[in-house]
Amino acid sequence: MLEVTTQEKIKLSFGLTALRGFENTVLPNFFCSLYSSDIEWNPNITGGSAVSLLFIPSEKDAFCNHANLVLIKRSLKVGSHKGQIGFPGGKAEPGERLAKETVLREVEEELGVAADKLTVHASLPPFNALNGNPVIPFILTADVKYTDFCLQKSEVDSCYCLPWSAFTKRKNQPFQFNLFGRWRQSDFYRCEGVDIWGLTARIINYADIDF
Repeated sequence: MLEVTTQEKIKLSFGLTALRGFENTVLPNFFCSLYSSDIEWNPNITGGSAVSLLFIPSEKDAFCNHANLVLIKRSLKVGSHKGQIGFPGGKAEPGERLAKETVLREVEEELGVAADKLTVHASLPPFNALNGNPVIPFILTADVKYTDFCLQKSEVDSCYCLPWSAFTKRKNQPFQFNLFGRWRQSDFYRCEGVDIWGLTARIINYADIDF
């Protein structure tokens, strides 16, 4: 379904260090398998999506200066995932050869952050959504502030910038939910009154971010 141009894993531990705009901000390490960002969509397969683990500098004081992970709450006007909290991102469009083209376009559309302000560092392996379609998460950084976002209100109801340290494996909690009459297990995180579960929480748990 997907072609990975670089078959080798990039690093077991991938630290985002020495990035412009993040000099006074603590960024996470990723203790998981990471891959090249040059993943190609299979032109014969439709339905793939790309999402972003987007980190921006902290705007808090030096005692709480962990980089923020950006999450969005989808509006009630979208066709699927209404009102759910997840990563910025969406489905591939015709003409997009690389999955990172999809994620850059989606972040620009949903958050109003131009592609030239975004840095794509790596990808995680594809995950399967409940409908079986592939979802490719990318690790991105941007030297922007929350106030720089211009939300596309037809798709995004609100945006959350939460410290990444709230999403280490130690903060993961067991969670069950019933969907379509079937009980399912899910990873679960809670931060500043925001509940994250489902595929978003599964991706965070896989990324295994820590100091």
